[in-house]
Amino acid sequence: MGSAPELTPKRPNFLFILADDLVSPFATFFHSSWTRSSADHYLYGFSDIGCYGAEIQTPNIDRLASEGLRMLNHHAAAACSPTRAMLLSGTDAHLGGLGVLIEYRRSESGAKRFGGKAGYEGYLNNDVATIPEVLQDNGYFTAMSGKWHLGLRASQGPWERGFQKAFAMLPGCCNHYGWEPVQERFPVGGRPVHAEEGKKVDM
Repeated sequence: MGSAPELTPKRPNFLFILADDLVSPFATFFHSSWTRSSADHYLYGFSDIGCYGAEIQTPNIDRLASEGLRMLNHHAAAACSPTRAMLLSGTDAHLGGLGVLIEYRRSESGAKRFGGKAGYEGYLNNDVATIPEVLQDNGYFTAMSGKWHLGLRASQGPWERGFQKAFAMLPGCCNHYGWEPVQERFPVGGRPVHAEEGKKVDM
């Protein structure tokens, strides 16, 4: 009796898109100094994207959404660095060393409050494995492009945490047009630092 050939399951390729400042259109955040008109400028939402009812057209993202998986109950932190740490490690941001935004950790007040405390190292530490590391160990080719914001040194970049190819902007809150303000709560300034495979790239 003949035997059927074994079928090797085909592993899917996948693309994960993380966009900052897309929150529920029903949630409103106000600062005590905001007027209604100034607050409107900061009200972002799912409705910024066509597949969630935006007025602007985003056909390519809409197509990806229709063919892929939309995470409608996907929880995140209130800031970008902790959210990225949780996304890449699948654990709480504190376990990965990013219990607070990197730039705040480096500020004078942040250093006083969080300096020397576990969970607030200010970069994605080696206490957690990243999903790209696990994927690479299982035969996937891994790549990323865009904002990293999980460590400001090349030794803390995506190429050190499981991405075989990476073109990344290491810090957050960067300006690409030559204006480099030094803000009170972000004294590191706003200069963008792009790196490819661990080497600084001038844009």
